Amino acid sequence: MGKAAREQLTRALNEHLNTIHETFQMLDQTPASSLEKVGWKEVIQMGEQVSKQATTVGMLYTGETPGVKALEENMAAYFNMLQGFLLLSHGSSMGAGPTSSSCILKTVKQVTDSSFMLLQEAVSSYGSQSKAQKLSIPRLVGAVWDACAALKKTPTTNITAIGRAMTQVAVSVKDVLREMKELKPASSDPRMNLLVRVLQKQ
Repeated sequence: MGKAAREQLTRALNEHLNTIHETFQMLDQTPASSLEKVGWKEVIQMGEQVSKQATTVGMLYTGETPGVKALEENMAAYFNMLQGFLLLSHGSSMGAGPTSSSCILKTVKQVTDSSFMLLQEAVSSYGSQSKAQKLSIPRLVGAVWDACAALKKTPTTNITAIGRAMTQVAVSVKDVLREMKELKPASSDPRMNLLVRVLQKQ
């Protein structure tokens, strides 16, 4: 019975995953000019709904094994929410520059990836008596929460996105310079010394 139920849930999950993958590919495309721009606040609000849906998945596994129908209905509701989230995210990228679009895509991908992992674990652990698998559900729910919370920190303008990217580059260069200074005494390679001097001038 457990195996048959997992197979049924796996089929349902794969159908939902395929639909979401198709929707996600749309994010790589520039929004049509006829599309109404969506404010990032709406994306955040939808992300909060995704977070709540993840909580519901976790609650299903706090007691006895949930029924197949209950889990199927929960998956359907979750993926409907996730698809709405992706569509809003796509609308919010209208007019965004490459750096801003990249930030949006990265944050949105974290939400979808963490959601996929949660639901895949929920299906694979269905009917299992393994404590490790049961404990993994709350951890994965937490990952969805974190991904949705990160939406509030996503740059919403091109200027902010570029500024953050430049800050990250500056921090990386500073770290590299520090490491190279530590290597300098032990290095007799003139090319290494030249590179250190160049970085120090930046």
